[in-house]
Parts: sequence; C-alpha cells; structure tokens
Amino acid sequence: MNTNEVFFDSNNPKLLRNLMKEHGDSTFPFYGKNDEGEDIEIHICKTNIIFKTYQANGWVRANHFDEDGLPAGEMFEGRWK
Repeated sequence: MNTNEVFFDSNNPKLLRNLMKEHGDSTFPFYGKNDEGEDIEIHICKTNIIFKTYQANGWVRANHFDEDGLPAGEMFEGRWK
C-alpha cells in the first residue's frame, strides 16, 4: 500500500505531469476518497495516469490521462458491488 499523499486535479495538466515526474516509479496505487465520499484509486506511471472511481451507483469508472496530463479516455470497468 502506498502511504504517500498526493493532490489530484484532473483539470490541471501541469499538476498531472508533475505527479508523473515525482511518482512515476510508484509500485502501488494511491487510495483515497473524492468529494462525494466515493473510494478512488490513482495509478501513476511515468507516461500516464489511471484514475479509478468506485462510484456510489456500483460501477467502476477509469479515467486515463496521457504523458501531457491530458484526458485520453474514460472506461467503465464493470460493477464493483
């Protein structure tokens, strides 16, 4: 488990690029909660970020960001509950 804390703002490409630079070698994802109280999981690599939300409606949404910190797609990975 990753015990470091990170601030994530999907509307801030510069911040996302900095996260990739600082935490791109992370072995484990970062965990937390969003403003709606839903569980989140952030996978940070050197060239991309995957931001997963375990939504209250039971679905897992995965937002992908490219090496420039820009949105690269959104997928629903199925139900988690």
